[in-house]
Amino acid sequence: MRRFLLAGSLFATWVIWGSTYLAIKLTLVALPPFLMSGLRYLAAAGIMLAMSRLVGEPWASRRALINAATGGGLALAIGNGAVCVAEQTSPSGLVSVVMAATPLLTVLLNRLLRERTSGRAWLGVCLGLGGVALLQAQSNLSGDPKGLVIMLGGALAWAVASVMLPRLTMPEALTSSAIQMAGGGVFSLLFSAIAHEHATGPLAGQALGALLYLILAGSLLGYTGYLWLLRHTQPALATSFFCVNPVVALLLGYLLGGEPLSLVMLGGVAVVLVGILLVITCPAAASADTGLDH
Repeated sequence: MRRFLLAGSLFATWVIWGSTYLAIKLTLVALPPFLMSGLRYLAAAGIMLAMSRLVGEPWASRRALINAATGGGLALAIGNGAVCVAEQTSPSGLVSVVMAATPLLTVLLNRLLRERTSGRAWLGVCLGLGGVALLQAQSNLSGDPKGLVIMLGGALAWAVASVMLPRLTMPEALTSSAIQMAGGGVFSLLFSAIAHEHATGPLAGQALGALLYLILAGSLLGYTGYLWLLRHTQPALATSFFCVNPVVALLLGYLLGGEPLSLVMLGGVAVVLVGILLVITCPAAASADTGLDH
């Protein structure tokens, strides 16, 4: 069962989340970044909360609820919100490339907390980021320095959430996902109100389909898989999707979104996959599952 859950969680975070970069790009035609994120996460939170009630999960303590909402606000409203903002001016594949800095930031934060990180994990992360550098070799980030800062800020927010969440008292699995997405949704709508956002076009056709995909596949399946990986694997593996997502995002952007793809980028894809192989073959840390109070 553990192998099945591991494979399913990796598919959800690697492939499904890799495809959400293009889906976000398609939804931005009708909705601005934080308004889209707020609607997406609140809708997904409602579905997930109903599921948690159906299976009879006990309600969590106030502290656990606050922890979950705060973590969701950090990872989703700030981390993913930065992705949505950046995609207004940058190709979806390029945004996924910059966000791949997250695993290295996660490892560095864990080192600051004096947690042991294997040499193989370090090598895998560095190779993955080396592949990412090849992937962006054909892209010009210097023309959008503000977008680059926003993306790196989002990567740091994700890294902090990835290190913080396993150490906090949290609700049961489904309830935890629901409350985190609710927190992300509420904070996103708050940011939307501060930015005075409003719809930029009709929410129909391709944009509506992309939003529904983000809710059902990206949020429900993807985020649940991500939380499982945080509970049961090393942080380097839980955030390894940031190195795989560029592969998926670049291919989909090229095939469906008309974005560029070159031999240099394909070489970067190969290096990324080698790095990920090193990360996922690392032995699990003995204390990987002790950070949560179930």
